[in-house]
Amino acid sequence: MITNLPENINDILKPLNIRAHMDTMPNSENYFDTDELYNNSVFKFYSPSSYRSNATLKETDEIYSMATTVFLHLSSGIRCEYHIHESYFGEEYKLGKLFVITSNNVIHSVLTIDFSESCVTTSSGKINFSELRKTVDEND
Repeated sequence: MITNLPENINDILKPLNIRAHMDTMPNSENYFDTDELYNNSVFKFYSPSSYRSNATLKETDEIYSMATTVFLHLSSGIRCEYHIHESYFGEEYKLGKLFVITSNNVIHSVLTIDFSESCVTTSSGKINFSELRKTVDEND
């Protein structure tokens, strides 16, 4: 369920070495080696608090082999919320939100990422990576 993401989302995500739609099925055009992703120290992975605190959603997702995980890019503070569906053939990852949380705990949707200038563009303007929270707290 991809919502309000720019059309060029895969170009935006390219510096993070991820895509909006990834799966682990080797013959798929969206194939991505997620083992490589999970075995590096570029991202921290966590379940959002809205997901952790909703027992009904968690139970339903368990029945249907689904999950929601946020990938926090540690050096920049950029967060990618993925909806993951597991099947007999592999896992499918679909980006739901691309966002940041400032050091003042304000959440912004990301429109563009500029690693050369170390900033993201949001509807509120440019925000430097140095102003972004790069940790996970209990309310995330």
